[in-house]
Amino acid sequence: MRGFSLGDILFLIFLFFSTIGITGLLYSDMSRLSQASNEKVIGTITFKQKVAQRKYTGQVVWENLEQSTELRNKDSIRTSQLSEAEITLNDGTKITLDENSMILLNINDGQTELDFAYGTLSTKQSGSDVSVADGNNATALKIKVGDKTINSEGDVNLSGSKDGSDMQLKLESGTASVSSTKGEEISVSKNEIAKIGGENLSVATQSIQLQLPTNLERKVIRDSKTQVNFQWIRNNTKNSNSKLPSNLIISSYPDLKSPWKVISTSDNQAKVDVPVGSHYFAVRLGTETTETRRFTIYQNAPVALNSPANGSKISTASNNSRVSFIWGKATVDTTYILEIANSQDMNSTSIVNRESLSANSFSKELSVGSYYWRIGTKDPIGDDIVYSKVYKFEIVREETLVTPQLMQPETKTKFALDEVQKSGLTFTWTGSKIADSYQFTLVHPKTGSAERESKSASIQWKENLDVGRYRWSVAAIRNNSKSEPSEIREFEIVQEAVTPVIEEAVLVPPSLVSPIQNSEIDMTQKDEIRFIWKTTNAKQSRLELAPANRLSQLILKLETNDNFYTFRELNKLEEGEFVWRVVSIHNNGQESISKDQKFRVVLNRGKGKLEFTSPKIYYVE
Repeated sequence: MRGFSLGDILFLIFLFFSTIGITGLLYSDMSRLSQASNEKVIGTITFKQKVAQRKYTGQVVWENLEQSTELRNKDSIRTSQLSEAEITLNDGTKITLDENSMILLNINDGQTELDFAYGTLSTKQSGSDVSVADGNNATALKIKVGDKTINSEGDVNLSGSKDGSDMQLKLESGTASVSSTKGEEISVSKNEIAKIGGENLSVATQSIQLQLPTNLERKVIRDSKTQVNFQWIRNNTKNSNSKLPSNLIISSYPDLKSPWKVISTSDNQAKVDVPVGSHYFAVRLGTETTETRRFTIYQNAPVALNSPANGSKISTASNNSRVSFIWGKATVDTTYILEIANSQDMNSTSIVNRESLSANSFSKELSVGSYYWRIGTKDPIGDDIVYSKVYKFEIVREETLVTPQLMQPETKTKFALDEVQKSGLTFTWTGSKIADSYQFTLVHPKTGSAERESKSASIQWKENLDVGRYRWSVAAIRNNSKSEPSEIREFEIVQEAVTPVIEEAVLVPPSLVSPIQNSEIDMTQKDEIRFIWKTTNAKQSRLELAPANRLSQLILKLETNDNFYTFRELNKLEEGEFVWRVVSIHNNGQESISKDQKFRVVLNRGKGKLEFTSPKIYYVE
């Protein structure tokens, strides 16, 4: 045996110290996580839509949050695009984060402090429903924004971009003051707007004060649209000309571009039918426009039931069987209520099991019998529950042995001798729930019949395989009884390699099913786009996706054996038109291409056309 060389020794030393180093880093990271998780619980996530994440203090990794997740002191919270989260602190303060927003929670000596990084947030402090208007009973709240500090005893709305240049504060109730590290300080009164993003602080009183809907207000409905009451008040300022009509502008975009509804009215309110989705609105009076508010309408629609299918039968060898329940995801983050009953009316006396779940799947051990099941989705804001259809399934005890059904190899299949001698042959068939084993019979053309017992519904055979025609069959065994034997299938082993015969076929291009030509896909409350197509005589498909104005710049090029694909990389999409096509790759290597199909992606879009309501006056700055 030769000794270790100098290089071997140095390599072993390197591995030793590398292992110690990695172990130390892992221990350090786990220690920091343990320390962070030992921070005091200061609140919970009381509402979440799509993606909200938390990062512990001292950590670099963000983790996804779910509704009802506990939050700890010094947690950083952020939301992604088309996402939203509501935090309720232990003192009752509610903090709502709009999409693309981030804060850090910090409570020291009873003082609630938020480090606001970017985005939009709205706070509603405990006691604000009763007497916050005069500053009494409100919880003190400090918000740090760069080199500015906001001290508030009321409800505030704060918004701004990541660079903070356009940061502004709107005080809805109570009192607030803003100070800077330069020693500058201003007071902000109810319904005043303070601009705090520039070098200097400034505050202004608006001619119009928005009332309803409140900023970042949420509403959950069963239908696809609902009537929303918009209200505002005219203040007695030099700009408030009582003869001028005010203009309500509703858009699907934060900058109010492409408004889908404009109402010019002398009243201080308007009622509008608004579809599901996120919407932005403001009121304009002359050349002055209020701050922009956002509100969201979610639809709590019944979910689709997937498994067990309606009318399905589940076989079992005993008196019980574990049943997997699977259903579609709700359009809004919610609690699922699974109900299993022994009668179709699903009344309280017939329900045998009721579970509250956060995931859209669950498994349960049930005894032999007939069952009905449904899923309820709970309104995440209120108490309303919407139920799915009711599906029936049956758990059946298998009393007699079922004759196995042969699967592979198919009848009259040919195999090359050199391949089967190297790898053998795999035989498969359908199993029986109550079978103890299976008797596999192979009839050899030279040596005759050979039998082997298998505990599973498959077997690998390698012995005595030679050129010739073979027959095989299977029977199920339980105790000393045996089922009827299966059909007898034939296959052949040949001397030379088997070359598959490629039949000439007409190259039929794929037909695109969805998205359809010139369709518009509203991505509100969606996180995926599903592409579906049909092919003829194709062994594979290639899906291609590109912007309509840059066809050569593919954002997706994917080969698949399926006739569908679910696209979830929404960060690659912008609002606008896209073109997709499918290329069929045929057995002879040739390709056929579908027609191009165009569709439009819209984010945060409400439905409806731009509409001017009498009187026909619309003021543009």
